Amino acid sequence: NAFAAFPFPDGESGRAYETYYAGAILDPASGVVPTITSVVAGIMNGTLPAPNTTNYTRNVVDVYVVDPKAVEKGLNLPGKYAGSFVEGGAGDQDTAANKFKVDLRGMKIVPGDSIALAVTYTAAALGTPGTNSLTAPLSAAVVADVPIQIPGSIESAGLSRIVPDKAIIVPANDALGNWEPNASVLGNSMFLIEGSTFAAGTTDKQRYVVAIQPVNGSPGKTVEGFYADDSTPFTGEINGSRQNGNPGRVAGDKRPDATAYVVGAEASPHNYVEFNSGDRWNKGYDRTTAGGTISRYGTVQAFTLDPTTLTPTPLSKALDSANGRQATGQVASDQNSRFGGDITFLSNGNYVSLVEDRSLLLRAEGNAAVATLLKPDGTVVKESFKVANGDQWANLAAFKGGFAVRNGSDFYLYDNDGNATGTFNQSTSGVAFSNGRGDGARIAAHINSPYLFLIGKPGNEQVVKIAAWDTRDPQRFTTFDVSEPAFVGNVDRANVAADALDRVTASWVSSPDGYEQQQVAARVLALNGETMTFTALTPSFFPFINAAKTGDIRSVGMTVAMTTKQICVAAKGEINLENKPANGATINANTGSPLKEVNFFTVFSHPAPAEDPTPSAKGVLLTVSVQSNADGSITVTWTGNLLSAETPSGNYQPLLGVTSPSTFQPSGTARFYRAQQ
Repeated sequence: NAFAAFPFPDGESGRAYETYYAGAILDPASGVVPTITSVVAGIMNGTLPAPNTTNYTRNVVDVYVVDPKAVEKGLNLPGKYAGSFVEGGAGDQDTAANKFKVDLRGMKIVPGDSIALAVTYTAAALGTPGTNSLTAPLSAAVVADVPIQIPGSIESAGLSRIVPDKAIIVPANDALGNWEPNASVLGNSMFLIEGSTFAAGTTDKQRYVVAIQPVNGSPGKTVEGFYADDSTPFTGEINGSRQNGNPGRVAGDKRPDATAYVVGAEASPHNYVEFNSGDRWNKGYDRTTAGGTISRYGTVQAFTLDPTTLTPTPLSKALDSANGRQATGQVASDQNSRFGGDITFLSNGNYVSLVEDRSLLLRAEGNAAVATLLKPDGTVVKESFKVANGDQWANLAAFKGGFAVRNGSDFYLYDNDGNATGTFNQSTSGVAFSNGRGDGARIAAHINSPYLFLIGKPGNEQVVKIAAWDTRDPQRFTTFDVSEPAFVGNVDRANVAADALDRVTASWVSSPDGYEQQQVAARVLALNGETMTFTALTPSFFPFINAAKTGDIRSVGMTVAMTTKQICVAAKGEINLENKPANGATINANTGSPLKEVNFFTVFSHPAPAEDPTPSAKGVLLTVSVQSNADGSITVTWTGNLLSAETPSGNYQPLLGVTSPSTFQPSGTARFYRAQQ
């Protein structure tokens, strides 16, 4: 390091501190350096030299973690910026002049860091511009006694429980491995949580189920993930070559009043008579490998849900989304396409199925991310197309008017018709997110918003970060540290969901201090799209009742869904099925050990509940109201487009260039108004 002191050593180049800071400090002879007198349990106390407010009306105190490399050389220099405060301002708890008492626990300080202060005196009304500001020397460094942060319950974050931890289905034996839930929301009234369990009458075969949970906490229902061609629930084995995953998928149409949802999974429906009505799979594409193994592939099936009885009705038969129309050739392997990818509904009510395709049909050289656009009735809107080369894992999100695929480190943007609209690289964020297939970093968006979110752990850093881009202009972006610095638990995989108002629920697997097993943690943030800044709505918290230091209680593999009023987090792990984690995880009577990898979920309140502005799936509710005013005018308020005529059955003409509400001065004998879409 070329610096001997910050901002320069006393006396360097003839600049003595006492003289140099005379205009900024009332008595520079008594000292120009701030003093930290103590840091105890995260609370810092200290003093500042009295400022000369005649010349510099404001002063800002910056807190730094000192540069460890400089310390090795016997120097005291600022390293990482940790935060700022104003003496006497909102963050200062000491009302005495030139003294401060500041809580460091929200700053970027890890327990045990050494910190120092630098005061900048400024005449500017805002900020600390270099033209009329002066920064004083760095204080002596002090070890920050900042306590390790252990997240609390949802109640500690000001939230309330709507649905206690609930198993999607309680298996009689340990899961076969890789069985983990997948969550979505239908409209703004139902959470959908897909899970895996044993095929009926077996202990070694897999099937898929979906928990349908009303967001208000009223009783839910668990239904089968796939229905046979005769529209009856199918409870049997559905995968002809693998019984331990990959996890299934579920996606709901997020438009209010929508009833359609789609289930996806790696399956082999062609191999089971219940799915082969009319010999529909025998089109000339051989789905058995050259070695005689039954292949599996990304299978989707859409349903409409009766919101009263929570009963689904199939809208389509189970389909091979990527290669279901293929009429020649033979599968390339026993995993012809994989989830792998994901499914999501678009803002127009159609959906996208994204798979990791291994058929070699669209890329002869190897794996590719392949997308297909479909209507809920199974009609293909856009035939399967290659998005990018390589592997793919659950990095698909629909935003307003389109969707995004993240493959490796690249984002591919499309409109609702599947037309490419742009690409960009995640490195523009400045965060070193992983660039693998996507297991540890996920994306999210909402069909009411143009913003796209990416969450993950950068490299070996023990912090969860989130980035947001404006899909209309990806050069507009921002980042935020989700996990607090004092929350030092090792970070594993992360996941995220967004609501219609650009609030996000971030969730990740942590290893909190003092806990013997991993625990899912969460935090709720809000994005301001105008300023591209994040604000934390909660501290980090444990979303599940089942969070305990001992007793083999564990939660991993989380998935998140949210409305503008409620949040659902699901995970797999070992839990106490009676929600008494202090008693330890429920024991599997067959093994004498905790029942492994139970798929479960919980629902709790949103920290900032608000109405959902997403347009309804039923279209705009058209209304017109007229109010008479004292001056003889009328004020018309409407939704949709306003038309006017002189008689009720007259020739209605659109009123151009007007917005609701508008005031008109009546003319003629009568005037009639109507609204149309």
